[in-house]
Amino acid sequence: MDFMTTFNEVAGAKYPTTYKGKAITPTSGVSLVPSFSGKAVPGHEVIFNEHFQARYARSGDWKLVSGADRNWHLYNLAEDRSETNDVKDQNPGKVKELDGLWQKWATTHNVLPKPGRK
Repeated sequence: MDFMTTFNEVAGAKYPTTYKGKAITPTSGVSLVPSFSGKAVPGHEVIFNEHFQARYARSGDWKLVSGADRNWHLYNLAEDRSETNDVKDQNPGKVKELDGLWQKWATTHNVLPKPGRK
């Protein structure tokens, strides 16, 4: 998500708001250009992704992940960087929180509903 914002800044381009009369979802990226000269770049509080039915939400040390099985799995990356110990059963509140954030992101970024599905 940060590449588009960075490329636009480097090129001196403006991210479009419409295309062929249709609104374009604004980019949520942060330009990485300041980092090219050693300056700090603010990170994202929460990051999301969805690709080929895999999806995730990450906030701090917590990462909620779902693969093709569509079941959520929760990992504490501070304690388990290789994501081998699913702790969703011990942390149902965190699962609910991150799932809600992912659902909101998916709706506001046109990830859901999937094309051709209702």
